[in-house]
Amino acid sequence: MPSMRAVLEARQKLVAELHDRLRGAVRGAEGREEEASAAVVDSQSV
Repeated sequence: MPSMRAVLEARQKLVAELHDRLRGAVRGAEGREEEASAAVVDSQSV
């Protein structure tokens, strides 16, 4: 029987994979490239 940690890690990987596929499908349905061509990184110092 796999450890709880192994089960949680596998579940996190599955959720990340589903999220990536869903995001690509939504972008494709909107007529955009499935993968973003650019990203914006914003940081703020307090």
